[in-house]
Amino acid sequence: MPQTNPQPEVAEINTQAAHTIPTPFPPPTRTIKTKRGKKSLIRRSWLWCVVMPFIICCGYFGLIASDRYVGEAKVIVKQADNNSTADFGIALLGTAMSSGKQDAQLVRQFILSLDMLHYLNKSLSVRDHYQSRDVDHLSRLWEWQSQEDFLAYYRKHITVTYDELSGVLAIRAQAFTPEFAQKIVKAVLQQSEQYINQIGHDLASEQVNFVQKELDRATQHLRKSKQQILEFQGEYQLFSPEQESGAKLTMVNELEAQLTRHKAELNNLRSYMNDSAADIVALKAKIGSLENQLLIERAKLVGDKNNNFSDVNAKHADLLLDLGFATDLYKASLMSLEQARIEAYRKLKYLVVVDSPSLAEEAEFPKRLYNLVSILVVLSLLYGAMKITWATVKEHRDV
Repeated sequence: MPQTNPQPEVAEINTQAAHTIPTPFPPPTRTIKTKRGKKSLIRRSWLWCVVMPFIICCGYFGLIASDRYVGEAKVIVKQADNNSTADFGIALLGTAMSSGKQDAQLVRQFILSLDMLHYLNKSLSVRDHYQSRDVDHLSRLWEWQSQEDFLAYYRKHITVTYDELSGVLAIRAQAFTPEFAQKIVKAVLQQSEQYINQIGHDLASEQVNFVQKELDRATQHLRKSKQQILEFQGEYQLFSPEQESGAKLTMVNELEAQLTRHKAELNNLRSYMNDSAADIVALKAKIGSLENQLLIERAKLVGDKNNNFSDVNAKHADLLLDLGFATDLYKASLMSLEQARIEAYRKLKYLVVVDSPSLAEEAEFPKRLYNLVSILVVLSLLYGAMKITWATVKEHRDV
């Protein structure tokens, strides 16, 4: 039998063994590929999370975003009694400033109200302007948006600020054309002035109307009292019961005096004459008539009948008292009416224009550079936060 050479088989076995025996230092090919993959992933994430959104924003603000122009005006809410601070000093100055602040805040709330928006939409068609198809899609007001959305959109495009130190109310309105922004500010000023004037006029009118009603009531009372006096005089045929009663009292006094003299004369005659003497009889008759007349006159003054002068004087005194009260009430109502008219004038308020509505020459919004820098900063911060979060989660997984 021929002999075979076993050396090639041994060589093949050695070669296979060489491939199966692990080397102490493996080649770094896989590590290099892993590091390259991580760097590529980081670059892609930075590209998609920061660079691409920033480029899109640059394209929007640089090519698409519509310009917004600002119309501005400055006003002060004044009151007719603005000289009161000089009259009453520093104590009233704080009150006047507080009142001015309240009025300014009231005007501010009215400008931002739905009523003002309805007025602007009715007079200027602001909704059509903000929904214009010439405006970019992100800046315009959509047709399907509700009234509440329209109001929110309006409040984003108009600002009203109050300076407490100077008392100036600054009104700024944004529009897509400078002319329309100026129109909005003019219309806002006109309606605000009418609103603040109407408030002062209504308050003054209510106060004056109340005092006028009180004056009318006092006038009717005075007329009624005078009519009762006239009816009383016509009923008793007396112009002045006090004078009539005084005359009656004088007459009674005279009758009493005559009666006293005649009685004294009668006693004197009886001392030397008989009672049947003619002079004594005549004197007795005169005394009797005087006594009867005196009783009649006294009955008119203080008798029990309803038509005696005591009752007449009492009724007349009551009527005079009521007449005096009605006269005093009428005088007081007249004074109150004059004071109410003065106060009504002092409460009238109006707007003083410090800076007329301006016509912008350059677009103030959008602030492109400011917005782009802000977007870049925000995107970088978000990307950093996401990266830190991902590294933390991966570290916990490896543990």
